[in-house]
Amino acid sequence: MVNIFKLATEATTVIPPRSEVLIFSKVVGDSTHLVQATVEPVDTKDKLLVARSLVDPSQGRIILRIANTSNFEKTVQKNTCLAECQAYADVTEPVCEPAAASQNIFKLTDKITNKSNSDSLPDHLVDLFKSGSKLLSETQTLQFQRLLQKHSNAFAKSKNDLGCTDMIQHKINTGNAAPVKQNPRRLPVAMQEEADRELSRMLDAGVIEPSMSPWAAPIVLVRKKDGSVRYCIDFRKINSLTKRDSYPLPRTQDCLEALHGSWYSTIDLQSGYWQVPVDPVDREKTAFVTKQGLFQPGRQHLNADGLSRRPCIHCTHCNRQESKESTNNELDMVDCHLRVTKKADISKLQGEEIEFENSEQSNQWVQSKNMDEIKEAQQNDEVIKLILKMKSESNEKPKWEEISVQSKELKTYWSQWDQLKLIDNVLYREWISNINSEMKQLILPSCWREEILKMLHDDPVGGHFGVHRTLSRVSSRFYWAGYKENIEQWCKRCETCNSRKGPQKRARGAMKQYLVGAPLERVALDILGPLPITTSGNKFILVLTDYFSRWAEAYPIPNQEAETISKIFVNEFICRFGVPRQVHTDQGRQFESKLFTGICKRFNIDKTRTSPLHPQSDGMVERLNRTIEDILSKFIGKDQKDWDTHLSVAMMAYRTSVHESTGFSPSMLMFGREIELPIDLIYGPHPQTENITDCSNEYLEKLQSNIFRVHNLARDKMIASSDRQKRQYDHKINARKYSVGDVVWVFNPTKTKGKSPKLQCQWTGPFLIIEAYTDLIYKVKSSPNSRDRVLHHDRLKPFIGNFNNWLQKSKDDLDEGDSKDPAVEPETDKTNITRKSTRDTKPPERYSPYN
Repeated sequence: MVNIFKLATEATTVIPPRSEVLIFSKVVGDSTHLVQATVEPVDTKDKLLVARSLVDPSQGRIILRIANTSNFEKTVQKNTCLAECQAYADVTEPVCEPAAASQNIFKLTDKITNKSNSDSLPDHLVDLFKSGSKLLSETQTLQFQRLLQKHSNAFAKSKNDLGCTDMIQHKINTGNAAPVKQNPRRLPVAMQEEADRELSRMLDAGVIEPSMSPWAAPIVLVRKKDGSVRYCIDFRKINSLTKRDSYPLPRTQDCLEALHGSWYSTIDLQSGYWQVPVDPVDREKTAFVTKQGLFQPGRQHLNADGLSRRPCIHCTHCNRQESKESTNNELDMVDCHLRVTKKADISKLQGEEIEFENSEQSNQWVQSKNMDEIKEAQQNDEVIKLILKMKSESNEKPKWEEISVQSKELKTYWSQWDQLKLIDNVLYREWISNINSEMKQLILPSCWREEILKMLHDDPVGGHFGVHRTLSRVSSRFYWAGYKENIEQWCKRCETCNSRKGPQKRARGAMKQYLVGAPLERVALDILGPLPITTSGNKFILVLTDYFSRWAEAYPIPNQEAETISKIFVNEFICRFGVPRQVHTDQGRQFESKLFTGICKRFNIDKTRTSPLHPQSDGMVERLNRTIEDILSKFIGKDQKDWDTHLSVAMMAYRTSVHESTGFSPSMLMFGREIELPIDLIYGPHPQTENITDCSNEYLEKLQSNIFRVHNLARDKMIASSDRQKRQYDHKINARKYSVGDVVWVFNPTKTKGKSPKLQCQWTGPFLIIEAYTDLIYKVKSSPNSRDRVLHHDRLKPFIGNFNNWLQKSKDDLDEGDSKDPAVEPETDKTNITRKSTRDTKPPERYSPYN
């Protein structure tokens, strides 16, 4: 008869944060034979707390008390299993009239407890018998009573009832060392009374006795888990003089392997270390001092944890007890007070109701479901019970007219009618596997499907594998209509999997083109380093490059503080080349500091920045960094500490070389002429250099004409190069357009000290998109109190799963707002996106053709 039933909620209920509610639940199964039962919670994803209580499940309806300790609302869906009710039985008093056959155990208990003194249990075993016989049958209860009576001497009657072995004595070999004497230590006032009481108890038990020893060690009181006091003695001085025993201690793994495949129970020794006596010659060496005087072990040893050889002595004694026995045989409880019960013993104790299977794997302590529970669950399923009814009435396939008005799930079962088999009133599905072997799948009721998916996917043995592997595991055991779609959705909605696994094809948005038409319209800054510290103390390089002319500057700097960057930017760049219209940087703290942003505001410079972990928007300066590294690596010394002495020459080489995107050298686009190199002093001036005449106006006209010509050619070349790069980049795009109100995961590969990045989850979420600047730049937020984050499209992926209360409410509000006014364009945050300069400043007339 089933004594454990699942409790399923009757209706969908919303539990407010940090609150508790009472929910009606129905008992899954026939519980009319139970009068009292205990409610026990089961593990759920929502981490709700279910109160344990004593209930009457005979009416099939129970009230559950559930607490939500989180800061978010939790929704409990209908038919959710949050707890189980188990049969409760009092050993000494029947819970109802002992008329039914199920109450025989209470009659048996009364009969046993009222027997004559010769057959009754000793007083110290009554509580043990009551607690151990609650779930036993009548036959098992009698056998348990006889077992306790047979070995009643193995159980301690009180704390002072200690055994003592005569097979071994503990010896302390200190050689010719002089006695060590230490002064007593001060005890807390609150523990002195307890210390005196424990000392008196040990004297009464014969554990210790007064001593006149020249040795003395101080005591240390330790509070146990149950609140009592334990005497500990500081034997470190004695241990330093003791010749240690090298007797090998057993390996824990060997002990566990010896118990492999066995059912076992343990009985703890009452103060086990006290039951090995100390050699009378060495007792004085273990003397300890208190305010009442000096004491030493009596017939037993005190506090073996303090002596270095005690574990070896105890292990030696345990090995002697069973040295002649094989580890595969039974151990007698009387000999070592420890019994390892084999399968045969359990079978004798519990009769023929339990069958054991030989398995090479370790036993898994999970509660298995018997056939009665499976039958009952299928009968309670709204769809499966119809199939069972049809199969039991007639094995012929019903007509389509009878099924056409039924649910889609029932139609699926109907289409596989010939494969559905009824075996012992349990419905199975027969199918042929890939290896041409016939297999049977249990038709799984809806109440167990979530539990099965958790075990085969979420649990450690499930491994959080993908759809294919999870589907293979489920299909080899179970079947239900639409199970493939259910498994696919379960894996897609698994937050643990999504926080670790990225999309099969990484997100890649289309390239955005940014074209400039004049020098210093847009300048990019970046820090290169750290590099080996040079003899001048430099460790980093401040790199600046002009987007139009590709003119580059590189300054060696000792640090990357905001003050250092700001001084060089103003004194070395602005004072030599002028004020740029726009400055583009990454999100380094030196560029986002108040000092640097204040300088940009003071000079009326429009400052923009890249999105986090997406340096592609500043790809020009990133590519320049690699070029500088390549040039320096070919000229620096072996110790790499002279790179700053080669930096100026390396930049001259870069400025005088033709750039692929423009077709001209940076110096030609910046100054309208080529810079003369040392080779020009040997073989004559550069052919593109204009001859200087006496008339300065004529030279200026020719220089201006040359600048117009090369700038127009460079613009055409840059447009063509930009179009070519966009075509190549967009060839592999995998873009997805997000809207305001969408919920997403964010790629965040953080590194934590002491943890391997290979084992960390790199996706965090969920985040709500609250604003869309472009089709590639979005503003997201994870909670009401979190800061807004501006992120690139390539760091996002859709979130599939359950949302917390704030996310769901905010998403609904944003969706409602979009439906009311779809024509409203989102405001752009001008500090966070890359765009054309809007400063009201006219360019020189010679640059007018680029518009």
